[in-house]
Amino acid sequence: MKNLTALIVAAAMFLSMATVINASAKDIVIQSAQGTAVIDGVKDDAYSGAVELLFDQSGMNNGGGAVLETPMAKGYVINDDEFVYVFMEVTDDELDDTSSNRYERDSVEVFYMENDAYMQNRFHIDGHADEAKSTGYIPSDDVWELVRTDAGYNFEYKFPITDVLNNSIEMNLQINACTGGKRDRTVFITGDTDGDEAASRTSRETTSGGWWNLALVGEFADTREVPAEEAEEITSRNYEEIQNMTVYGQLFAQDQVAYGWHDIGTGANIKFGETVDFAWTGLMNPVSFTAEDTDNWTKMPAFGIQVGASDWAVGDKGHCQFTFTDITVKATGYNDVVIPAGEIDGQWLAKEESWGIGGTTSQIDLRGPVTEQLGISDVEEYCSYLSALTDVTTSITFTAYNLVTPADIDAFVANLQTVEQEFIDTSLTEYTDRVNAALEAANAANGDVAALEDALKEADQATKRARTECNNQNYTGIALNYVDETLQGIVDQIQGMLDEAQTAAAAVPAEEPETAPEQTEEPAAETESSGSNTGLMVAIVVVAVVIVAVIGAIILAKKKK
Repeated sequence: MKNLTALIVAAAMFLSMATVINASAKDIVIQSAQGTAVIDGVKDDAYSGAVELLFDQSGMNNGGGAVLETPMAKGYVINDDEFVYVFMEVTDDELDDTSSNRYERDSVEVFYMENDAYMQNRFHIDGHADEAKSTGYIPSDDVWELVRTDAGYNFEYKFPITDVLNNSIEMNLQINACTGGKRDRTVFITGDTDGDEAASRTSRETTSGGWWNLALVGEFADTREVPAEEAEEITSRNYEEIQNMTVYGQLFAQDQVAYGWHDIGTGANIKFGETVDFAWTGLMNPVSFTAEDTDNWTKMPAFGIQVGASDWAVGDKGHCQFTFTDITVKATGYNDVVIPAGEIDGQWLAKEESWGIGGTTSQIDLRGPVTEQLGISDVEEYCSYLSALTDVTTSITFTAYNLVTPADIDAFVANLQTVEQEFIDTSLTEYTDRVNAALEAANAANGDVAALEDALKEADQATKRARTECNNQNYTGIALNYVDETLQGIVDQIQGMLDEAQTAAAAVPAEEPETAPEQTEEPAAETESSGSNTGLMVAIVVVAVVIVAVIGAIILAKKKK
């Protein structure tokens, strides 16, 4: 999902991916007539019973929504058992196909659904057809014809009848009137004031203005599947996401030339179930549009209130519903405009576009009510009005998501406590017993470090497993609190007992080994052998001394004689 900046950039680049509220074309029903026509660009008798459609409604974006004094074309629609046939007589004395942009060449566009696929084909006065916007389909020559006439041109086309609901189909017809390489205006049938929004549709799942209903002649089985929408099932895995879902509300204006986006005032978040009072007051820096911004005052800028998701990713979809109170719009020099309270029903589908993520916004159209209530049809005068804006006030309430209401969430959360308590009493019993048994073992260890370590390991493993079981069920309430507080508390208690035992063990000194008393060093005792040898040596020495003394005495005596 994307951040708010991405949302604003996307809106600035291209508003057409949004659902527009207060559209009127959806209420238009055109009755078809029975007939089969030859596709040759000539009106034949098959169209004689058809309702005459007048193309006199300029597009709001391309032509300021002005109603033409003289219809630019007359159209006729008939059907047989297989096809819808369209014939149009277009009056235009200045045909132009010089622009490099295909939509800025004189042409007719046909919108319809085929086998649940959105079709938008454009047929040019130079004899070629553009491929369908969403499918790449290019109509073959035998299903369409465009013939130049003195007054302009005739256009004829047939397409297969599919996507039937209640014996009718949805479609739209658009004329692109161009001169000098520019599109002067788009033109639609009477009352199709939001015809310019028809091109914003991308699939059956998305909605937009501009599409009207053709009531078919004959009996047709429904081929459009519209299953009854049921509220999304609330589970322990999704209730928080719904409960915390937030969108963004913003007052805006946007030109229809470069699609420059202008925030007016400050936007605000709208959380699921909440009401936000919007009071865009004192708008001292109003939005100004120039002739260049409006293609020389021919393209009326959009003006409205947008609500949208700012963090959806490609493929995300949802049904977002809101209510809003009366909207009051004030501008200096103009009467107040009051848009009655209403509802926003947004079927959003996030799609990747070249400019970012589209399809995740809805708008409350203010341009239509302003121009209608004040009688403004001139684009330049309308832009002067926008520059004089001072206040826009309303309140918006986020009432439902995928048909889930805040009351549904509250009821689920209240019941979830009961469900989680049952989970504690059943699925977590095994782990509770293991933790309690570990505590008993710890109490019986009497400070034995090894026994306490074993008890701690068992309690910790059981608690971690219990926490995993909660996460698997996405239980984040009382069940997880039970694990984190009660079971983990016992683990912490055993850890404390182990810490104390380890501390006590470290405080007792280790016993030292006994040593012999210190003794004075004495000479080693002589052995019997060594003692005998010593005595012998002493005797020999004594004998030798005696002998020497005797000899000396004899010699001395002889000298005296």
